[in-house]
Amino acid sequence: MFADSPYAESDPSIKSGQVIYADADANKPGESLIRTVLLADNSRWDFSAGSFVHDPKSAGDRWAYLSGNHDGNSDLYVSIGGAAAVRVARGVIDFDITPSCVVFSRDETVYAYVFADNKTYVLSETGTNAQFVMAGGDLALWRDMTDPALPLWKYIKVVG
Repeated sequence: MFADSPYAESDPSIKSGQVIYADADANKPGESLIRTVLLADNSRWDFSAGSFVHDPKSAGDRWAYLSGNHDGNSDLYVSIGGAAAVRVARGVIDFDITPSCVVFSRDETVYAYVFADNKTYVLSETGTNAQFVMAGGDLALWRDMTDPALPLWKYIKVVG
């Protein structure tokens, strides 16, 4: 049970036939485990993240998570195929993961870190107030709140 724990505030993810969630690593105080349950056969395993984990999400063998609670101090980490997690961005507010990329927001801008070339691309227009909403398949969706009286929904295809 997660009573009075930061892990109670961390959302689980159910995608790609698996449930993943963050939990404390009893053997390493201050660090987290990403716990995985495969829905097909109920098999389970743990991934030692080596840092604090918040809101882990998966897309097949690719995982992403924040190192904090959606604030300017939260870094975005990615692990592919169970390899050690790599920080791909700092100051991340929100994110989502697809099989080809992880889409995230910081400083009112939406970005995509593409796995195929390990590069980060700006998706939203510069100088706007872009609020990331979600990513799925090969699309990223956000709201342009530059004019709060007239919010615009925008999306783009992200090719990996």
